[in-house]
Amino acid sequence: REKFGLKSQMAQSVLKTVIARYKTILENQNEWIKPSFKKPQYDLVWNRDYSLTQNRFSINTLNGRVKLSYFADGMSKY
Repeated sequence: REKFGLKSQMAQSVLKTVIARYKTILENQNEWIKPSFKKPQYDLVWNRDYSLTQNRFSINTLNGRVKLSYFADGMSKY
């Protein structure tokens, strides 16, 4: 966490992602395959890492929380 400057929730999400990858390999493969992590991946936790209000999308980043406006026109059916 300190080496990469991660916030606590981000560090926990990294551990969950790595554990899930190993579990998937163990459940689906007959032989051991070392997992590879080529692309940055981050599992977001609702209302902790990101949230959505009527007019703001808020997401946690390494540089702090960012709040952005968005347009929901045409999305009412979803």
